Amino acid sequence: MVEYDKLDEKLLNAFGPKSGCIVRKDISRNLKEVSRAPNAVIEYLLGAKSAKFGASKAQEVLQEVEEILARRLPGPDEGKKIESRIEKNGKGKIIDKISATFNVGKGIYTGKLANSGIGNLEGDKPIYIPKEFAHEYEKILSGGLWAKIELGYDTNNQVEGKSYPLYLRDLQPIQLSHFNREEIISKRKEFSVDEWLDILIRSIGFEPTSEKIDRRQKLFYISRLIPLVEENFNLLELGQKETGKSFAYRELSPYETLVSGTNITEARLFKNLNTGDPGLVALWDAVTFSEVKGLEFQSGQVIHMLKDYMQAGKVNRGGEPITGSCSLIFTGNIERNVRSLLNQGKTLFKPLPEKMKDPALLDRIHFYLPGWEVDKITSNRLTDHFGLSVDYFSEFLRAFRGNVPHMPEHNNYYEWTEPDKLKSRDEKAVRNTVSGFLKLLHPHGQVGAETVENYLRWAIEMRTRVVNQLCRMDDEYCGRQFTYCCPPDGPEKSVSVPEKIEESVEAKNH
Repeated sequence: MVEYDKLDEKLLNAFGPKSGCIVRKDISRNLKEVSRAPNAVIEYLLGAKSAKFGASKAQEVLQEVEEILARRLPGPDEGKKIESRIEKNGKGKIIDKISATFNVGKGIYTGKLANSGIGNLEGDKPIYIPKEFAHEYEKILSGGLWAKIELGYDTNNQVEGKSYPLYLRDLQPIQLSHFNREEIISKRKEFSVDEWLDILIRSIGFEPTSEKIDRRQKLFYISRLIPLVEENFNLLELGQKETGKSFAYRELSPYETLVSGTNITEARLFKNLNTGDPGLVALWDAVTFSEVKGLEFQSGQVIHMLKDYMQAGKVNRGGEPITGSCSLIFTGNIERNVRSLLNQGKTLFKPLPEKMKDPALLDRIHFYLPGWEVDKITSNRLTDHFGLSVDYFSEFLRAFRGNVPHMPEHNNYYEWTEPDKLKSRDEKAVRNTVSGFLKLLHPHGQVGAETVENYLRWAIEMRTRVVNQLCRMDDEYCGRQFTYCCPPDGPEKSVSVPEKIEESVEAKNH
């Protein structure tokens, strides 16, 4: 039996056992091992059972949610059985990931359920999607949406002269129906910054008290969340396998989507001119391109548009401006001994596809997370304690995207000593990173100068890594100077990156 610690008790007292906002992460993990459902679905159901979350009730909760998933979340081998049941009863409910497409010729939307295999997008047995669902829940058109779904069956259902007996009756996205930003601000005041950091670490699924997880490791985990609280934040993470990259960018929010190595087109990324369907950047808070080495860009025009979007959050497509607040994340693998790589005269951008090795594009990356420093996930790093449920956690992150009036103006805490030796992109990258940390760890707006400086130094390191590698590619990017004073009238300070850089290259930056 898991023994609750002081942070568990404090979290339970703050949010209440019946709130649905917190879940036992070990129960969530156990369910994940026997279910195909994503964490958001599992923890949504767990949150509904949170009133029973006493230590002695853990097994009961586990069994109840497991039964719900078994009954309502059928696998591909059970799809035909579910279809038969729906045909017999005229309707049926299911938990699944629904996606849809628009048939231009017929002027209708058709869909499929990814988990059960029911329906198809363009075959002979699609699910008919009434247009009001496609209009209200646009994410079903790009990436799909996990939801509680009710299907109907009626052989008399005719659309444009064709029979569509299987159709969508109702759709309820699996997410909180309401979130109060003032509540999280109030709750945060009950914890110290270190306690709140540990709560976020547990909410991700790791155990902050593990001897293997030091503060730097914690900050790596938290940094992965910045694209979800900052609009148009561009992050690159290259590292070893099994460090949780895909998990972080696939399982922690229903508002982000993960794209594995594939062909990237203007239509998919920005807008389909034939159908008018919005692209990924218009539909999601963040898009992660996993296994970036395998990305294929259809044309040079995609890269050109990507540069425009990464710079300003807008592009021109088909004569019309397309804007979005979507953050872009690129992840992939790189050898752990990056010093050897650098000493061979190569750069830390080596794993990227050739078309992405455009200095002008790479200069738009705000944050290079050194994934080679992030340790592999082992069982002793995983938590058995309480954390914020995925649906509540994701709503917290989303609530702080964009401008937050009560957040402190962190630029007042420091100033650059060589502002003429910085580009506006450097300042923007650092500013947005610090802003991200303040939103994550200080949503109540209370922060001191020393804390701001810690975040500033972290932001400078991650942006310096980008600039150093650009300098190795082209002398034009050398000579930038990130020295600062904090407080503004204090002594000059600088930040270095841990990985060794050739002296000849390092010298170009100073």
